Amino acid sequence: MARFIVVGSGPAGVSVSYALLKQGHDVTMVDYGNYFSSKTLNNVARLRDARQDKQLRQLIKFPIDSNVPLKVMYNDDFVYRDNDRLNIMQEGFDYRTSLAMGGLSNIWGTCSVPYSTDIDDWPISYFDLEPYYRKVHDFMPLNAEIDDLQSVYPILTDNFLPPKTSSQGVQLLAKLEKRKELLKSRGMIFGKARTAYYANKCNPCSLCLYGCPDDLIYSSRQDLPKLMEYDNFKYAGGYLVTDFLEANGKIQLNCLDKNNVAHQFGGDKLILAAGTLSTTSIVLKSLNYTDPVKLQDNPYFLFPLIDFSLKGDLRKEITNTLPQVAIQLRDEKISSKAVHLQIYGYNDVPLRLLEKKYGLLYKLAAPLIKSIFNKTHIVQGFFHSQHSAEITMQYENDKFNIRSSPHLVDALVKQVMYKFKGIGYTPTYELAIPGRSYHVGGSLPMQKSPEGLATDIYGRLNGFQHVHAVDTSIFPSILAQTVTYTIMANAYRIGASF
Repeated sequence: MARFIVVGSGPAGVSVSYALLKQGHDVTMVDYGNYFSSKTLNNVARLRDARQDKQLRQLIKFPIDSNVPLKVMYNDDFVYRDNDRLNIMQEGFDYRTSLAMGGLSNIWGTCSVPYSTDIDDWPISYFDLEPYYRKVHDFMPLNAEIDDLQSVYPILTDNFLPPKTSSQGVQLLAKLEKRKELLKSRGMIFGKARTAYYANKCNPCSLCLYGCPDDLIYSSRQDLPKLMEYDNFKYAGGYLVTDFLEANGKIQLNCLDKNNVAHQFGGDKLILAAGTLSTTSIVLKSLNYTDPVKLQDNPYFLFPLIDFSLKGDLRKEITNTLPQVAIQLRDEKISSKAVHLQIYGYNDVPLRLLEKKYGLLYKLAAPLIKSIFNKTHIVQGFFHSQHSAEITMQYENDKFNIRSSPHLVDALVKQVMYKFKGIGYTPTYELAIPGRSYHVGGSLPMQKSPEGLATDIYGRLNGFQHVHAVDTSIFPSILAQTVTYTIMANAYRIGASF
């Protein structure tokens, strides 16, 4: 059996490791591995026993820094800590790479739907991925309900859990159901959001967006103890990978520890699973490749959906605040590809944003604003990467410079908002800067006959025999629906090929 080095403990790294280990290969996972501070762990332990304590709840809430706030877990920056060591410079672009154990899966939105359509430009099909979506559910939970979304987002496990839907979500679904034929004529298919958390163990506290006190929201970080149960698995934490060398059929991986001391790891094959920006930077430095490399992004937007028919004081409901409803929108007048929408219920993030932005004016109008937000859903939307801004990444003077034009989809967002006419009012929207979707990839795209920096259908880098990538860097395009589920399925597929 071969000795594999897997770089990264995010969803791609964990998924490919499971596949390799189950076939008897030796796996060494090399990871930087930032973790929660002891102060955070103490606060969360206290909150677990007193989850309605206002002071403790406030301690774990992330700060509001922009119109699209940067999400952190338990108000601990461990997810993004030490990113300056990556030497990634960004202009017109805002993507935070993670060096944490579990990577960005510590702060993802949990929505899990497959790439079942719109991958005609990929060298593999949905049917190539389908068995591996099923494999992912050996270690990742799914909350779902068989509804109309099944036709576009099929449920690929028999062990799914019933979702816990808030009263606001129930009311919205009932309203959408009454207008099903109208929505269908507008190209909209809806249903309960498919999410990855342990709903059967959930003791609701309305803190999902800040971090679950019981750690029930799936993160690949949770899989590390399970992987360590394998005799043929080793976790090597505390290392920043810089570059690699393939020679005489072997791999040398070069790293720096947290004190900047150089280290090397040797093996038969290398699997890069560090996330698009880190994986791409490792490849560029290893090849001393200085030409610009194209990246792709999902244009990401938010808008309020105000519905004055909503009943009850939603501010007082203790519930889960993950996505409640998912919608696939397909309209050729907007895009030749599907648009993915996730709808959230009441949470205090928008109110905190308004308070930060308007200060005294907000305080004067707070009663009115709060009453309006009691009648408001938040719609989160993504366009296919064919609508991406022009984004490049270039290795220059030992730095990795990312430059992006703006997303030019404002008119498309307004057309999406118009689709909700008769459901609620959509007075405004926020279009995020490129990168803030966290759905970025395409730098090392899979091709049947790879050229340049492309990879083959197993993520093998052109010109190499033993170097593979398995994260979104190898996606030929980024579909509108969320990426984590497909990252994991594709990584497992590649791991199972050895």
